[in-house]
Amino acid sequence: SRHFVITYFATVGIDAVALQHRMHESVIQEEIERWNTRFMNLGKHLVIAGYADMDPLSGITLSLRAFRNMLREHEKYRSTVLLVQVAIPLHDSRGDLMHAEYVQQVKELASDIEREFPGSLLMFYEKMPFAPRCALFSVCDALVMASVRHGLSLVPFELVMCSAYGKKQASLCVSEFAACCRVLPCCMRINPFRDEDTAKAIAKCL
Repeated sequence: SRHFVITYFATVGIDAVALQHRMHESVIQEEIERWNTRFMNLGKHLVIAGYADMDPLSGITLSLRAFRNMLREHEKYRSTVLLVQVAIPLHDSRGDLMHAEYVQQVKELASDIEREFPGSLLMFYEKMPFAPRCALFSVCDALVMASVRHGLSLVPFELVMCSAYGKKQASLCVSEFAACCRVLPCCMRINPFRDEDTAKAIAKCL
């Protein structure tokens, strides 16, 4: 007898319809106001978002270095640009922190940037809930994703959808090593290992 194997392929992505409806919820509008108020109080007019796990392959340290290089090369952005970097700690099945050495590198680099350019960096060391995350994406000017290797991150897709409901149309700086850059014709591809080129790309997006 013959045996047939049927394979089903399911597309992976965001629920665009559900997200469209949720963007009109009052809780997200309230979060948008909170972000705008916070940025105004900090005196920042341009906002860059970063959202990734604290994994050596996520490229958080690479994006932080590129951001620092951009501020060093472009004096006009030192007082107007803010990077909001969400760095999500990962834990194993026992609850122990994973990649502890990399986590320390991220925190030390963030501290160095804050010392050199006070008020230019806002770090969040936890996963951001849906409402404040979507609100941030809807008000930011650019997203930087500097992953060294990534299968399919849904963050850039979420930002595109959220940005459509904000007053700004955010730009995308996405690593050429991330699969999502192949299906986002609007994004600017970057080599995250080239700090200077990534810094120039961020400035161009702004």
